[in-house]
Amino acid sequence: METVIILILSIILMAFAAPFAMIGMGGGTAYVPIMEIVGINVHDAPTISLFMILFSTVSAAIVFHEKKAIDWKFLLYIIPPVAIGSFLGGYVSHFVNTSAISIVFAVYLCIAAFLIYKNDYSKEGQIHERIPKWLVVHRIRGEHNYSVSLGILIPMVIGLGFLAGMLGVGGSLLLLPVLIVLFRVPMRITIGISTVYAGISALVGLAGHIAGGDYLNIWIALPLAVAVFVGARIGSQMSHKTSLPKLKIAIAVILVALAAAMLFETL
Repeated sequence: METVIILILSIILMAFAAPFAMIGMGGGTAYVPIMEIVGINVHDAPTISLFMILFSTVSAAIVFHEKKAIDWKFLLYIIPPVAIGSFLGGYVSHFVNTSAISIVFAVYLCIAAFLIYKNDYSKEGQIHERIPKWLVVHRIRGEHNYSVSLGILIPMVIGLGFLAGMLGVGGSLLLLPVLIVLFRVPMRITIGISTVYAGISALVGLAGHIAGGDYLNIWIALPLAVAVFVGARIGSQMSHKTSLPKLKIAIAVILVALAAAMLFETL
């Protein structure tokens, strides 16, 4: 691939990395089709995308950690069940019609976008009155103080992981709305958690691709990874400078855009 094309692609992907990092997402749903448009092989694009997400999430996680927006202990509660659900979903994906599920998922994203937009962030940290208080844990991270009902959250994230694995999408795309709307985890903490989860998912996925014999073209992947690393750092810094009302609008807009892209691809 010509150097000028890689340079232009790097600039485009850097621009996309910023808003995704701003809300705690990896961005693979946008990176893969963009790379395929410029001529990167359909088999190479997912592997390069995972390599890029690994770089972008590390970049964003550094910023979020410095801002005390990542609750590492809370991550230990949710990553194992999400991983189990994702594995099971990936296993059964060959036996179900994922096109119909993709449509349902797109509708879910639109509903989630609306609920996040209407969400009363003044109630952050409080257990939702409709959520049973089973295995409640109280967490303090930086200026954030919140409580979560693990007895409800853990079974739910297994189901979310299952759906994500079946559709081949990042679990953070499902996790983010649930933590914000249903469990009222502070938005900035949720974004930090989502960022780390996206990075772990990318690392595991990349290892699986390489173990399965997929080739990683490092000469293309590395400059693109550096570009999204820079973009993600800009986006994560913007995230903490953005007010919560504007941040929830950004999340809602991106979720609707992803839903539209998924419907376009499916239909």
